[in-house]
Amino acid sequence: MSKDCHWIDCLPASEFAIVMGIKEVITLGIWALLWFFGWAGFFAGRRIKIDYIQRFQFATLWFLLVTTLNISIYPEVGYKWLHDLSKAPWILGILAIVIAIVYVVVPRSYPRPQLWISQHPYEQFLCFSWRYVLTKTCEIAFQQSLIIALIFILRENGLSILATGIAFSLLFGVAHIYMFFKNGIFFGAFYATGAGLSGLLFPWLILECPSGSMLSFAIHWAFYLVSGWFFWHWSHKKQVFIS
Repeated sequence: MSKDCHWIDCLPASEFAIVMGIKEVITLGIWALLWFFGWAGFFAGRRIKIDYIQRFQFATLWFLLVTTLNISIYPEVGYKWLHDLSKAPWILGILAIVIAIVYVVVPRSYPRPQLWISQHPYEQFLCFSWRYVLTKTCEIAFQQSLIIALIFILRENGLSILATGIAFSLLFGVAHIYMFFKNGIFFGAFYATGAGLSGLLFPWLILECPSGSMLSFAIHWAFYLVSGWFFWHWSHKKQVFIS
């Protein structure tokens, strides 16, 4: 072996492929563990009545901590956020204004669909609580930090934007299957469809669009914002309550 040759580069082709394959598996495994760790902590908190609204400070702090952990492991995510935020801070500014307007207007414009809310206690975006806004913002930051990290990982491994989008769409769609058992068929399909479509969109936004990570964050939040308004409007107009 040449002294000028790194040991990995000097391996025979078959052994090099094995080593690189193991490296990729470890990289993806670390990413999956971070995703699981973040959500496992949140769902564990639900057992002691910590969620987006009840004792929300603890859930907010948890998502801040795991987001910080993600950025410490994937610093390129933090650099991406800072770069995109410096180029287009107005995106988050507009998002904040729209959230404030919707959260003031909707509860004043429609009767509260209390039956629907009580039938679906896990769909806390239906409550239009200001506590939810804070916790959800930190939760989306947690998700987006890992979304961007995985997009960068797949790009480094040679996947095209289209292939990355398809991979994300399948991954997020499958990851939301458990919603069918926890939230019922309607909301299960609702979340799985939204996750699949966003999986196609996010890689293109983050890799191709100026300030794409800010747009991705805003669209992610808008999904819950628009959904909350739609379900309040629908329940008021049609008086339909889904069990």
